[in-house]
Amino acid sequence: MAILLLGVFWILEKTLNHIQEIIFFPVINTTIRNLNYKVVHHIHQISLPHYQKLSMPEVINCARRISFSARAFIKIVFLMIIPTAFKLMIATLVSIKIGLFGFGLLPITLLALFILYKGTQWYVAARESAWQVTDQVTMRINDSILNTKLVRPFEQYEMEAVGKLLDTEAHLWQTTNTRLHTIYVCIGILLGITMTGILAAAVLGIQKGALTVGDFVLLKGQLIAAFLPLRNFSTEFRQLAESMVDIKKMIQIFDTPLETPPAFSARTPRNTQEPAQGIFLKNIFFSHEMHPLLLKNLSLQIPFGEKVALIGESGSGKSALINLMAGLYKPAQGTIDLGGQTLHCIPQDFRLFNMSLRENITYGLSNISEDALLNSIEQIGLRDLIHQMPKGLDTLVGEMGINLSGGEKQKVALARALLLKPDILLLDETTSSLTIESEKLVLNVLFSAIPTVILASHRTSMLQHMDRVIKIQHGKLRNFQHNAHLQTILAVY
Repeated sequence: MAILLLGVFWILEKTLNHIQEIIFFPVINTTIRNLNYKVVHHIHQISLPHYQKLSMPEVINCARRISFSARAFIKIVFLMIIPTAFKLMIATLVSIKIGLFGFGLLPITLLALFILYKGTQWYVAARESAWQVTDQVTMRINDSILNTKLVRPFEQYEMEAVGKLLDTEAHLWQTTNTRLHTIYVCIGILLGITMTGILAAAVLGIQKGALTVGDFVLLKGQLIAAFLPLRNFSTEFRQLAESMVDIKKMIQIFDTPLETPPAFSARTPRNTQEPAQGIFLKNIFFSHEMHPLLLKNLSLQIPFGEKVALIGESGSGKSALINLMAGLYKPAQGTIDLGGQTLHCIPQDFRLFNMSLRENITYGLSNISEDALLNSIEQIGLRDLIHQMPKGLDTLVGEMGINLSGGEKQKVALARALLLKPDILLLDETTSSLTIESEKLVLNVLFSAIPTVILASHRTSMLQHMDRVIKIQHGKLRNFQHNAHLQTILAVY
């Protein structure tokens, strides 16, 4: 029977870790999935001014690490901290029964936990500093690689700057590693001295007849039962501290203020039973960090079906007005009413996904027929590009569309807008990289398919295609009906 029990316990010991993984994997997997989903969802709800203040490399790196961090945190809490605390309690109670050893074990254990607690703060502080520089290194390397045409003439300057950052990063991670192993050494010394002292006292107790050999064996077993999980826990301390850094960063992201999503979307059509009225902006005030008061008490009405151009000097507020109408910015004061119309915006700094041409053109759409897709490609003037690509529509465009020219990227975005067919289309310098002939072709196609088009541009060539031209100057608006005032418009442009 004893041999049978020994075999059972041996099997349980060898399979316990795997059983724990089977039990806790669904919990860990669900937690990681929900956390990653909520991070992405939260970032898309952050107001644009707060979003622009975030360090994207830092957020992306943290999102990548959080899967490992959450896994480590859950496992350590449920599979190490709780069982270790339980074993320590049993070992202390048993040791008290043997004599005063338990009362000595308890304060030493508390001291070890205190060292781990303060050491965690000390180590985490160094790790946070190291990760901040690592995020800077990641951002600098990404910028350096993506801007290779600019960097190559200044390669020595660039490599010196990158080298300094890498040296700083290496120094900070060396400091972090030193702190980590200093904590390990302190815990090891404390546990070693404590175990040696208690066992030495127990030997003296045997010599004096105060303890039996059986008591000594029991005491030694309980010390091993108490200190071994504590030592094992300290070896997992690094993963726990790492997860705390990442979780702290996630908390900071979740604390970023959210913005109420706009009530209009290219995916939510208006009630066609109600006639479209247009766009109404009333008493709009808008400030930007670079411009204390960019738009002042601005009111504007754009009737449904009108084609409007926004002109003005750089920094006059054209992009800000487009972003306000798109719901990407919130006015400090005033109201914007779209009357339930569907809207799509192509911002000045739009990016393509590192996906295929097909996926970029049909992004946000489902059940698009091949005929509709090919028709939009033909109308926007992308057919020749598609035929030249090695895999046609399934060719990857590269990170941020690096494999395409500026004009080709703009055509991809415009083809998507043509498939969406919103009531209102906002374009912010979206035809700036096209030739005048291509621009004329594209605008004619868009004007035929989309009722209301508002275009911000520096080009004079597109003015003749518009119903109205609005100049933004010093936060105010000046309206021109182009048929009667085209020469005046060109004179003040």
